[in-house]
Amino acid sequence: MVIQIKHVLGLSEEVIFDKDRLFTELNIDSLMLIEFENKLQDYLGDLYVFNTNELFDYPSVRKLSDYIEREIARKKSE
Repeated sequence: MVIQIKHVLGLSEEVIFDKDRLFTELNIDSLMLIEFENKLQDYLGDLYVFNTNELFDYPSVRKLSDYIEREIARKKSE
């Protein structure tokens, strides 16, 4: 997910990125959130169907990735 965020922000992969910073602290606007959502959904494919509200419920890369990993694990265990 960090790579997708860096791409949306126009940052190179070498840039050090704090996974605990809130999306709002990264100056990500609503259009960037939509772009991130689309890239994230492409990355996740059928593993997980992404919901835009989750960007607000889990407002950092770490919180969002932890949540999605738990949901994927839960789905696989069903």
